[in-house]
Amino acid sequence: MANLRDFFRDLLNWEEQQSDQPGHQWPRELRETATPVFENAISEADQQGRELIHQWPQELRNTIVSAFENAVSESSVKGSICPVPLGTTNQSIGNKVEEYIVPILDSGLSEFSISKCSGPGYPDQTLIQQSTNLHIPLEMKATA
Repeated sequence: MANLRDFFRDLLNWEEQQSDQPGHQWPRELRETATPVFENAISEADQQGRELIHQWPQELRNTIVSAFENAVSESSVKGSICPVPLGTTNQSIGNKVEEYIVPILDSGLSEFSISKCSGPGYPDQTLIQQSTNLHIPLEMKATA
């Protein structure tokens, strides 16, 4: 798998190849602006890497699954009716179901809590493991 340094080097090489092709001349100002950015990115790519994505430990996964299973079985969420006004769009229905269910599940989680994130975008919530203060991005989706 290519690393970030190789990606930016390839991008610089591609840019140079494109500027040699008739009709594909990049403006000189653009080349002069882009090259230092890519060279800086290459330099930063030489820094020690950080793992951004990895598999959750099986024990953590089992703990989360068990916590949610218990929260569902001990709460009134199964069979409950979520109020949704007539004419509500499918996306809005999903949001209303999420707004309805999350507080119920949160109150039933024994080892975790669900905290709402501020602002737009990902994630909507954070799942917090109480014993370790581990914060896990959480997106719950309901589809209609």
